[in-house]
Amino acid sequence: MIEDNRVVELERKVRELTVFHEIGKALTSTLDLSRVLETIMEQISTLFHPDTWSLLLLEPESNELHFEIAVGEAAEKLKQVRLKLGEGVAGWVAQRGEPVFLPDANTDTRFTTRVDQITRIETRTIAAVPIRGRDGTLGVIELINTPQALKFGEEEMFLLQALADYVAIAIENARHVQRIHELTITDDC
Repeated sequence: MIEDNRVVELERKVRELTVFHEIGKALTSTLDLSRVLETIMEQISTLFHPDTWSLLLLEPESNELHFEIAVGEAAEKLKQVRLKLGEGVAGWVAQRGEPVFLPDANTDTRFTTRVDQITRIETRTIAAVPIRGRDGTLGVIELINTPQALKFGEEEMFLLQALADYVAIAIENARHVQRIHELTITDDC
């Protein structure tokens, strides 16, 4: 029995290392933000197996979050949804810059049913972490309905936050490259 637990733990660690290896390759092999973000979100699926997961980006002009990437049953419906800072769990995480895990979302005052009504999916659990850049929160990664067998604890939240840190690097790199490109077009020097 102890030997079986060690094998399971070793397999889990290998999966985690593989995920970070794949993300590192994606970050260093392309400046295509959408490709890097898709790779990261695929790896999140590999680790956590949520029903639905999304990457929401904060629009500084409007102070609203929009679903940049959404994966799962209701992905298409989520593309049209916008959340204000402080609205729902993702809005709370973006506003405060703090991660949160809700094992029973419906009993938490931060949870809003508005998105469930739009998507027609019942949210049971939520894990959400901020995407923090040099100048503050850039967005949120949110996992909806992770399997009950996966006990979300400190280690899982640490891994999810580490993945969000990679997303922040990718977003900031892409924005810097875009800015350089704009300057080369407008400035002969």
